[in-house]
Amino acid sequence: MLNLNFFQARCDASSFESVRCTFQVMEGIYYYEVTLITSGVMQIGWATKNSKFLNYEGYGIGDDEFSLSYDGCRKMIWFNANCEPQNYPEWKCGDVLGCLINLQNYSIIFYLNGSPLPPCHKLFKHVK
Repeated sequence: MLNLNFFQARCDASSFESVRCTFQVMEGIYYYEVTLITSGVMQIGWATKNSKFLNYEGYGIGDDEFSLSYDGCRKMIWFNANCEPQNYPEWKCGDVLGCLINLQNYSIIFYLNGSPLPPCHKLFKHVK
């Protein structure tokens, strides 16, 4: 069954805002896409319910051991507030970021306009 849900998120504040889904995944493979309406700094990815989202302290997704994210403006994978450079073009308005989590083989794969980045396994060293 095809289930399409559309949600628009924006930040007009000077703090680092986060949006979190309330649907918990425990097994299987899940995927979602984000169409970028701006090209700026954003960290998009996967987080557990233990992730610390502290917008005034600058903590968002990818800034703790319970989340992992991709920022296509800075071209970095973020985990535990550490970044790993990626050799992909900087994202731009209209690009689509795909986010896949595979709980069968413990990997996360980001796709920029359909092109996969290397799989990430770091999150699963802390989370099962």
